[in-house]
Amino acid sequence: MLDHTAVLFFVLLAGSHYGYLAGSENLEIQKPWDNLSTYLENLPKKIELPPPKFRLIGSRYFYIEQQIEQNWTTAASTCREMGGYLAAIKDEEEAQAIIARLTPFVFYYVGINDHEEKGSFVSLASGKPAFLKWSKGEPDYVFHDQNCVSIFNFNDNDEGLMVGPCSNKHTFICQADVEI
Repeated sequence: MLDHTAVLFFVLLAGSHYGYLAGSENLEIQKPWDNLSTYLENLPKKIELPPPKFRLIGSRYFYIEQQIEQNWTTAASTCREMGGYLAAIKDEEEAQAIIARLTPFVFYYVGINDHEEKGSFVSLASGKPAFLKWSKGEPDYVFHDQNCVSIFNFNDNDEGLMVGPCSNKHTFICQADVEI
């Protein structure tokens, strides 16, 4: 009997606290998490700092991996683990600032792909169409599995984006935001 009394007391206490026993059909029932959601929405927004290892290039933060080579999917996962996304470039100015920091003759994966529709290149981070500064002759679909984009610098003779198989292993570039 004591157990049933304790349960009944708890139900009455909880019900009256959350408005379940208000006695009016017109009152909105308050869920326990409503107050928390409202509280969290009203907190001042924290200033977003870039993830560790990310550096300001132009107006955004990037991390350029110079040593480790991974396939496109693994590179995307590594960027997420670091707090970012495989990078997409927003404009010509940003492309030049990034290319200037790349080791010549090295391919770097970026977060641009045409997995959904061949020839329709979008950013992995935002799903938006990507800025495309193609290298000479690109995109060139030599193989059927070419859906992932990399960027390179061939010492000013040729620089820009190239489409290739996602299974190739390259170094990569991460971005800290979802702007592009």
